[in-house]
Amino acid sequence: MKNSGNILGALLIGVAAGAVIGILVAPDKGSETRKKLLNGANDLGDNLKDKIAMGKKKLRSIGMNEDEKEFYENVHSASNPV
Repeated sequence: MKNSGNILGALLIGVAAGAVIGILVAPDKGSETRKKLLNGANDLGDNLKDKIAMGKKKLRSIGMNEDEKEFYENVHSASNPV
């Protein structure tokens, strides 16, 4: 399991580095390139926050019976409206 986390981290770093290099060598104006980089970084941050939230949710539900899971889901949904 530890090894898969390392592989996933390396893959994400590689994807991010490839995206940055691709944007930097693209024939756009500097201001457009900076906007693209900023948007990409914001999207990456949002995706990471979502993944962390899903992981926390899964960790909290481990060992809960069905009633406890349902209660947690109701409380979590009420406290985090979309």
